Amino acid sequence: MLSELALDLAGSFRPQQFSNVLWGLAKCGFKAPAAWLGPYLEQAELQLHHFQPRNLAQLAWALAAMKAQPPRSFLANFLAECSDKLSLFKPIDLAHTLWALATLAVTPPADWLSSALAACSAQWQQFKPQELSITVWGLARLGAGFRTQLYPAHPHYGLTAELGEDGLAGLMAAAAWQVPAMSPQQASTLVLGLAVGGAVLPPQQLQALAGQVLLVLRNSAASCCSQALTTVTWALTKLQWTPSQAQGALLLSLLQQHQQQHSLSLRQASLLLWCLGKLRLRLPADVMSQLMAQLQASMHAAEPADVVQVLVGVRTLGWRPSEHWWRRFYSSSSSSSSSSSSSSGSLLLEQASAVAAQWRLHQGRAGDCEVRGRYVRALKFMAAEANVTQLLVLSWQPDAGAGG
Repeated sequence: MLSELALDLAGSFRPQQFSNVLWGLAKCGFKAPAAWLGPYLEQAELQLHHFQPRNLAQLAWALAAMKAQPPRSFLANFLAECSDKLSLFKPIDLAHTLWALATLAVTPPADWLSSALAACSAQWQQFKPQELSITVWGLARLGAGFRTQLYPAHPHYGLTAELGEDGLAGLMAAAAWQVPAMSPQQASTLVLGLAVGGAVLPPQQLQALAGQVLLVLRNSAASCCSQALTTVTWALTKLQWTPSQAQGALLLSLLQQHQQQHSLSLRQASLLLWCLGKLRLRLPADVMSQLMAQLQASMHAAEPADVVQVLVGVRTLGWRPSEHWWRRFYSSSSSSSSSSSSSSGSLLLEQASAVAAQWRLHQGRAGDCEVRGRYVRALKFMAAEANVTQLLVLSWQPDAGAGG
């Protein structure tokens, strides 16, 4: 096999050959077992100080494409070698290295991440659309913050290094130039990275970014998947976006289009409903009824956090379900939680079911108000327990291209 031949010859490889061979094997779909990867990287580690930035980036991309976790000793030396050369990395090298480290869930030291931010800031205007998109996503996943002032590590996001005012200004200028040329996935990955990185953008700048991204989704309707729409909506909500009337109408039309095509998964539909509630955007009554019927029919496969998002969306949008809807909804969602191993998930559903039952039993105005208050308190408790705003961040994986 090629992999066995490569391992036999690794002792005579030059730095570029190490990265080229591993890249080629990754492109062929090779999944390197630990027994093969360890000896191969041992040989590469002996020459790491001779690797050029392009070789380091290509090697990292190949490891991530294979989903292969390198030994700790190699990773430590790899990060040290990159740190010495980050100022020499071109945008494509930075993009592939940061994407790879984020994909492999590596946690680089704060000073390493600060150096990476500085290297990116010096070249924002040279990044191509795909490079900019996965770089921002990778930095955010690695713990970088995109804020205008330097703060200590943020306890919610776990940020360990900050971009600063000049760096953010350069990034947003590059985004304004490159977003119109992005695909829906690239644009959604960019705004997701900004949201995860805790960016705080001026309202006008955020409005302009949102308008560009929504136009990308509209103009690429054929390739705009429901995942991209959901990611954009969640990220803009997290960035504290206040949509204009035109932007809100465009977002609702895109959502309506996907709903009519039945392309929304349960997770996507429930998260979009939560976002609509936060954004104070209301679907037409007939579309809302269709969406809620679709959610109701899918609740047997729901996770507890999906249930929470639906309930929060119902409350914030002011949609009043019928008794029949409540009965079917909780019957399905409770059965789904019976197979869940999450004790907190069962507790959430117990709370929600109890409140819904009380809501149905109380007919008087005073009783209805009392139950409504208890319902709201239960929703706040459930939202805190489920950490619903982080669901998409944990599951979204952008495409990094060929890596060559």
